[in-house]
Amino acid sequence: MGIVIPENMGKDGQFWQFNAEFWGLQKKYINGDENGERTDAYWEEVINATSELAKKFKFRYAKNMIIAFLNELEARDKDEKIAAGQTQGQA
Repeated sequence: MGIVIPENMGKDGQFWQFNAEFWGLQKKYINGDENGERTDAYWEEVINATSELAKKFKFRYAKNMIIAFLNELEARDKDEKIAAGQTQGQA
């Protein structure tokens, strides 16, 4: 299941299913938790959700998209902390 081919790109295919689930993950986590914060509980939930998605969809595209999403969340977290005047180690 490592390669996305036309046969698995239709609505019932793995590629389609991954993108649908990935979109839901993005909507849920892109701006932090329900309060717009990135707490330890938020990060634990993000890691659990992305790990489950990676286990379910074991093709390279899925892995790369998940890694890119995690990198984006980390960058947003860093930018938000800078904007708030926080440095690492300070709350």
